[in-house]
Amino acid sequence: MWKFESVLEDIDSTFILKEEQRNAIKAFVDRKDVFAVLPTGSGKSLMYQLAPMVYVMVILRCSDWF
Repeated sequence: MWKFESVLEDIDSTFILKEEQRNAIKAFVDRKDVFAVLPTGSGKSLMYQLAPMVYVMVILRCSDWF
């Protein structure tokens, strides 16, 4: 189990990460650039909020909503 999965389990033990979320968060943790285009309701917010909670890092999120 990755460190962020244990943090997520502490927040909500019933939540299961989707494969796309897991891949993006793994890439964040591996210090890779990530460009994720996912549909509404796919958990994008969790992807960019969880990694900085666990690891010291900066996430730049761009959105078309102002």
